[in-house]
Amino acid sequence: MLTPRADSRLELLTWVQIALLRRMVEKAYLALPIRAREATTPKIPWKKVSDWMKAGKASYCFAAGPCAKKAKECKIVEDVQRRLA
Repeated sequence: MLTPRADSRLELLTWVQIALLRRMVEKAYLALPIRAREATTPKIPWKKVSDWMKAGKASYCFAAGPCAKKAKECKIVEDVQRRLA
């Protein structure tokens, strides 16, 4: 097989990058209008989060989908919403 498996091609987020993701989700959450923050599931702009991660010295150019998936796995949005509400 010439192409490696997908899981070996993608770089996994380390704990440092997860901390960066948490900061960027917090930044995106605070940029939302107050009505959007009060929603049970706030609509985070994942494209902006991924762009901010690139600018924030992430070691890999993560797309919006993996950022959203990892944030959901780590319950980052819920933590940020609970902490900043």
